[in-house]
Amino acid sequence: MIPPNADRATGRPAFAHPTSAHRATSHRDQRNAGETEWVGRAPILLVSPTPPHHWGRKGCLMNCLFESLEGRRLMSTTPMLNVSLDSTGVLTINNSNQINVQEFPGNGTTIPTSVVVTSPQIAIYTGSSDNSGTYLGVTKIVINGTNDDDIINVEDTDIPAAIGTGNGRDTITLVSSAPTSIFASSSATVTIDSGNRDDTIILVADPDHPGSVIAIVNGGTGNDTVDVSGPIAYTISTSRGSDTLIIEPTSA
Repeated sequence: MIPPNADRATGRPAFAHPTSAHRATSHRDQRNAGETEWVGRAPILLVSPTPPHHWGRKGCLMNCLFESLEGRRLMSTTPMLNVSLDSTGVLTINNSNQINVQEFPGNGTTIPTSVVVTSPQIAIYTGSSDNSGTYLGVTKIVINGTNDDDIINVEDTDIPAAIGTGNGRDTITLVSSAPTSIFASSSATVTIDSGNRDDTIILVADPDHPGSVIAIVNGGTGNDTVDVSGPIAYTISTSRGSDTLIIEPTSA
């Protein structure tokens, strides 16, 4: 008797055998492969690109702090990421569900400052210098999340930014860091509006080479957690809910 989920020509179960990048979620899934959901890709690491030597320490702190995203599959309901740069230098990132945004300061002469956007989401990059998420001439960063549980990681040295998320349980990490050879001329304000429900906001500054970022956190309703580490300036305002502020000691 041919199983109901079998290929009529071969009699074998009607599903593709997993390769190194496709695997069943468990042995139980394999026994019920005709009824289970398959993971379409291996877990994706959202870490900063390896910077060239002229960026010095840039990228080290981000690599150490940002863990890999969980190996969940992005379903068809996950909106398409839309990234665009306008003529005034405003970089707008819409439908941000899982993103990494990192500034690489230039040297003021031969190497321009760049902002790199990476994500496992399907994305449209408009105005990118390489059509794959690298932008030059950015004067401001605007990040708009979704109503799902967003994961937004930003490393910023001296570019103003606005981060807004919807009604999910969001995790927003802001790293203020600068390479040893770069000293920002003025402070940049980064505003974080975490929306409703229970959110986690992590503010970190490199104790040796902090950037020039001032963080303004607006917590919505829900029980939010704000974790602060390193010499970063910040202002926090909260709304309804039992919120938690954690201040990590800075190493001497």
